[in-house]
Amino acid sequence: MDARFASIGGTGIGEGAALGRFHWLSARPSVRREEVQRTPEEEETRFRQAQARAGAALDALYAESRSAVGEDAAQIFAVHAMIAADEDFTDLVVARIGAGDTAETAVIAAADTLAARFREMEDEYLRARAADFADIAARLCDILDADGAGTGEPPLPDWPEPIILAAQDLSPSQTVGLDRSRIAGFVTGAGSPGSHTAILARSLGLPALVGAHLLDEMTARALEGRQVLLDAAAGRLTVDPTPEEQAAIRAREAAARAAEQARYALVDCPAETRAGKRILLCANIGLPSEAHEAAALGADGVGLMRSEFLYLGRVAPPGEEEQFTAYCTAAEALGDRMLVIRTLDIGADKQADYLGLPPEENPALGLRAIRLCLARRPLFRVQLRAICRAAGRRPGQIAVMFPMICAPHELDEAIAELREVQADLRRAGEPVDERMAVGMMIETPAAALLADTFAPRCAFFSIGSNDLTQYTLAVDRQNNAVAPLAVDAHPAVLTLIARTAAAIHAVGGWCGLCGELAADPTMTETLLAMGIDELSVSPSQLLRIKERVREIGELPQTETKEEPIWNTRFLPR
Repeated sequence: MDARFASIGGTGIGEGAALGRFHWLSARPSVRREEVQRTPEEEETRFRQAQARAGAALDALYAESRSAVGEDAAQIFAVHAMIAADEDFTDLVVARIGAGDTAETAVIAAADTLAARFREMEDEYLRARAADFADIAARLCDILDADGAGTGEPPLPDWPEPIILAAQDLSPSQTVGLDRSRIAGFVTGAGSPGSHTAILARSLGLPALVGAHLLDEMTARALEGRQVLLDAAAGRLTVDPTPEEQAAIRAREAAARAAEQARYALVDCPAETRAGKRILLCANIGLPSEAHEAAALGADGVGLMRSEFLYLGRVAPPGEEEQFTAYCTAAEALGDRMLVIRTLDIGADKQADYLGLPPEENPALGLRAIRLCLARRPLFRVQLRAICRAAGRRPGQIAVMFPMICAPHELDEAIAELREVQADLRRAGEPVDERMAVGMMIETPAAALLADTFAPRCAFFSIGSNDLTQYTLAVDRQNNAVAPLAVDAHPAVLTLIARTAAAIHAVGGWCGLCGELAADPTMTETLLAMGIDELSVSPSQLLRIKERVREIGELPQTETKEEPIWNTRFLPR
């Protein structure tokens, strides 16, 4: 065997490993460059229609992918939607069409131009974004190509063994669409730890190798169908592994699968330490259907139901009845377990065209979440009516939670809107849950530092660790140059978490935590010792965290002035 092919190094993503047969995915076929048979006006109309359809599809993909890959990774598609609608991109396409190009050719040329600009940038994260333009162009061309011949993916080989998929690069859309029943891992010649491919690989839980050395089309053709061992922890792809290497990796993976299977015995066990400390272990969900999975895995409820799925990928906001039905569906799936619904957390970073939001240079600091809702009161009231009606049908089960609260007046105004909606429902003869719990997200240092002020107004806090870390440390998690600095367990972040928990306990409330920190088993004991009463994680992480909770012994005792003020049955002490 050629020594060049013995092994291929690169940057491993994840800690897993996989055996399979190597399959090279060629670059997407070029779109046909047909003779122009339409007027420029007709071509521009085709482009703008495709642009609108692509934006709606990306919004829907964002909403759908949150359940598969999580909020942070799904943000990739929100960014893609913004790029597809970007004025510079649109102007370049329209100019090429005016010069006589077809819409397809103009889209490819415009994407190539913008990608070239990004490749010349000094910042590594921005250079990695150049690959995203190809994905956006392919999506637009697929819509424009009526015959579907432009960007369809060839079928996977009909092999009985798992496939290690290799490509020069994989777009975010391709990565999310991988058939996990067939594909055990993937390798790319391009990419970096901060690339979207790497981000999605981590979220999907697939071992991957990015920036693989020596991987080009000629090498890949020589490896087609060969057995390979992908070891992400070692950052290496081994070609034709020895029987001993195969046995070792199979033993390692079998142990991991056995450990995962053993956790299913914990489904009906409480999330309780060996010393008897009981916490709530809940799920984060983005769709009502996910409530079934959470209940089946023994969750104590849903600690965060994102409501954005109702608002994205459409031409008008959802009506009251549609939202009411969705919230009732999730509550019914949970039986009598609690359901915490977060009000709309949308803004310039998650585009809904019907909102008419202008582009923002820094969406994370812009008009989003509660700020947007208070600026668009009619939109806010429709959602509050739907939530309150659902709570009235199932009293004691549903709570409402306001995101991105930074100042007391924001919380006061949000609660005032809620009370007014409840009063309207009473006057109309609708049932109202008079004790429906009201909580807020703690996502900024401002909120954590004012926790003592907010606490008397709330039944509970939920700490969004991802945003709290980003805002506290001034670190963009998607920027590869500084991403290693985004440490959730940073002393400053932990200090704010402890302060928040103490503040809500002082008035008899409870404190939850969602985000990546909640799903980190190495931090579970620390969080419980700091007074966290509830952990909310993706359904796939529930049993892993429950296992860790049940391994913990004695914890320092935390005191509260009185019992929690809402639904003590949900929070055993």
